[in-house]
Amino acid sequence: MERKRNQMPACAACKLSEHCQSVSCSVPRRALFFGYGLPLIVLVSVLMIVLVLTKSEAVAALSSLGALALYYLLLWLKVIRY
Repeated sequence: MERKRNQMPACAACKLSEHCQSVSCSVPRRALFFGYGLPLIVLVSVLMIVLVLTKSEAVAALSSLGALALYYLLLWLKVIRY
């Protein structure tokens, strides 16, 4: 069986590797970034900014959770393009 040019080594043993559309290594990295990395950056950034502006930990915590919920809603609606 001939491997595709950009196919990952783990795909070589898979029976469906010939029909697989995800041959790029960047897709899992982007998924991890948009699923975990960017939300962490949003959470911490909003938390710090609101904490500095309001000096209230409760408001900062609720604001950062709200921003995170809004981020995941936009991601779910596919407004955020990768």
